[in-house]
Amino acid sequence: MSRNDRKQSEPQVLDRREARGMVDSWQEYLCLTSNSAGGFKLFVGGYPPRSRKMREDENYETLLFTENDDEAVGRWLEMTGWASQRTVASVKAELTKITSARSSLQLPTNWRNWPTDIEVLFQYTETNAVAAEDYLAFAVNDLTQAAEKLFSVEKDHWYFPGYRLHSVGVVAAISVWVDWPLSRKSGSPRIQERDGPRRDALGLTYGADDTLMYLWKRPNGPMGYSSQLRLSTGGRTLADAIEAYDVLAPQFRRLRLQFLSRQNGVA
Repeated sequence: MSRNDRKQSEPQVLDRREARGMVDSWQEYLCLTSNSAGGFKLFVGGYPPRSRKMREDENYETLLFTENDDEAVGRWLEMTGWASQRTVASVKAELTKITSARSSLQLPTNWRNWPTDIEVLFQYTETNAVAAEDYLAFAVNDLTQAAEKLFSVEKDHWYFPGYRLHSVGVVAAISVWVDWPLSRKSGSPRIQERDGPRRDALGLTYGADDTLMYLWKRPNGPMGYSSQLRLSTGGRTLADAIEAYDVLAPQFRRLRLQFLSRQNGVA
């Protein structure tokens, strides 16, 4: 991906309010996520100054809960002051969206047993800009939602979003990625091999790329007056990466046709 990418993993934002005791426009967000153990997490988040990444507010306790922990959710809403804006029932109504994340599409066989998450990213051109609110607007929990967000701005010259599906808690056994236009598989793909282990910014630990796939809108040229939807998929081998593209691309193309049909009023 381009060096101009801006990445961020976002929770599902249920509500927002002006921060307590603040006289300016600082906002707090009621956030919901799932975890790899099959449960859920409620927390109060915010954007620190000069940051586009949502952070948990340490002034509030985080709640880890399961689908049947109604009393715990109710107590937490009361304790954090969100009970006036959200009920237990309204929170539980959002759990279906979380638990169905990434399950709406058939994934390549080699990816199915890994816990995953979806990260939203944006690319900059010489004519656009991205605000913190844009990350919230484009945050998703499902690959179908991600695709439809992309399709909704396909002809837009301002937004160039993309979505990265990545493993959580494990470094997936992916060593190579292939990249083609979403609309067709023709010619030789652009091939990228996994980088070797590298130190983090402090030089203390090692990291590795946990990316399974990118679905993204690439600007053509520095101005972004035209663009192209692209799909990059990974695998243990080049053949596995190509197979992953063959599994996912037809599903995304079908979703695009369905989206355009709805936009055009075609049943």
